[in-house]
Amino acid sequence: PPAPSCPDLLTLLLCENHRLSKVPDAFFQCMPRLRVLDLSNTAIERLPVGIAALPDLQHLDVSRTNLVALPQEVGALGELRFLQLSWTPRLRAVPSGAISSLLQLRALHMYSSFADWEATGAASFDELERLWQLRSLDLTLQTVEALRRLAASAQLGASTRRLHLSRC
Repeated sequence: PPAPSCPDLLTLLLCENHRLSKVPDAFFQCMPRLRVLDLSNTAIERLPVGIAALPDLQHLDVSRTNLVALPQEVGALGELRFLQLSWTPRLRAVPSGAISSLLQLRALHMYSSFADWEATGAASFDELERLWQLRSLDLTLQTVEALRRLAASAQLGASTRRLHLSRC
C-alpha cells in the first residue's frame, strides 16, 4: 500500500525481497516511531523522499541494493546511528550535507560502494570529520589523493575498520 498505518511499528524488515524495486514516497508517513529499517538485498534504486518522516530511525540498512543516489532527505534522520550502504556498487551520488547532519551516527559502512569523496557537490572527508560519534567506518576510495586525505585524518583513521581501494 502507498501509506500503511502503523503508528506503533518499531522495526520493519523488508530485506531479501529481491523483487522489491520501489517504495512509494508516502510509505513511511504513518510510521513515526520506526527505529529499524532494513531494505537490504532488494532491487530498490532509490529511497523515497518520505524517509525524512522517520524522526526516530536509528538503523538504516540498504546494503546489496541497486541504489544509485542517497537522497538529501537522509540528512533529516537526526537519530540515525547506523547507516549500512555496503555492496551498493551503483551508488554514484551522495550529496553534500546528507551525511554531515547525522550527528548521532556511530557506524557508516560504505564498503564496495560510493567512492568519489571529493567530487563537486558530493560528500567529502570534511563532512565525515564532523561526525564526532563515528566509531566504525568502512570506505571505498578510488584515488591516491583520497587515500592521503584519509591517512591525514586522525579521527577518520581511528574509525576506519575496512577500506576498499577501487581503480586506485
